[in-house]
Amino acid sequence: MAENPKVFISYSHDSPEHKRWVSELAARLRHSGIDAILDQWDLGLGEDKTRFMQRGIVDADRVLVVCTDNYVEKANAGEGGAGYEGMIINVELVQNLDTNKFIPIIRQASGKVKTPIFLGTRVYADFTDEKEYDFTDEKEYDEEFSKLIHALYGKSFVQKPPLGESPFAEISPDKEISPAKELHTRLSDIPEQVKSAADAYKAAVEVIREEDVFEWRQLIKRIKPNIFNSLIQWGEHELDPQQENKELFQVVDEVVEIISPLMSAALVGVESCKEGFRDQKILLEDLENIAKQNIAGIRVNIPRTLGYIYIIVCMEVLALTQIN
Repeated sequence: MAENPKVFISYSHDSPEHKRWVSELAARLRHSGIDAILDQWDLGLGEDKTRFMQRGIVDADRVLVVCTDNYVEKANAGEGGAGYEGMIINVELVQNLDTNKFIPIIRQASGKVKTPIFLGTRVYADFTDEKEYDFTDEKEYDEEFSKLIHALYGKSFVQKPPLGESPFAEISPDKEISPAKELHTRLSDIPEQVKSAADAYKAAVEVIREEDVFEWRQLIKRIKPNIFNSLIQWGEHELDPQQENKELFQVVDEVVEIISPLMSAALVGVESCKEGFRDQKILLEDLENIAKQNIAGIRVNIPRTLGYIYIIVCMEVLALTQIN
């Protein structure tokens, strides 16, 4: 695909409002690096309209066909400019049935027939949800326009997940290790590697980038044993009478430091906003289970305090993620 794809816009002059809608679409395309060709600014007085339409369609990388009831009726009947442009498009489609050059843009369609017959099986962009002509900030328009831009540049709007290896494939000793296998090998060493919240954060980010829920669960499972062993040791230390006069905030700081790798990894899951990574119910239950240790006095409220802190932080991260 060219660095600046050339796009011809085929439409019918239904009304002044419709012409303005088309020109605004074309202008936004040009602002996005698309060389949009439009009769309103590319066809001058005294020039040949039929030659302009023919050369525009033939020379363009892609053609946007703005479909309304009027356009569809004229194109199917072979009438007016829409009929002439429809004839040219039909010829190209006959010569190359596999082409994706022509993109229907559904602007207004009151019946079941949304496109001319020759484009009836083509996937279209749907702009029919707009109620006003001045809608450039509308959410629906922006999303549909983004899909269109991706298509014109030959980019996928929704990324296709990578193809993994068959679980039944035989592994040759000299076979090159895939990135997924390298990630799995690295995860097997997580208990030794995760020594801080920063290490847990980095590991969690890598797993979520792969969108591998299984490895995410394995990561959490590999982080927890070290943390809970440290909590047990902390609890035994806190039973020392010399620790009784310690301020509560000091106690909380110590426990937060211990569980920070688990909290850090979990917050990455919240921040990702991806299903399967953001559910914190199990982790909150784990924090509550700390109370099962024989912790006396005011320390018995530590698990609930941690749970409260944890929920507040999760909510803040989620709110910031939604704002951004």
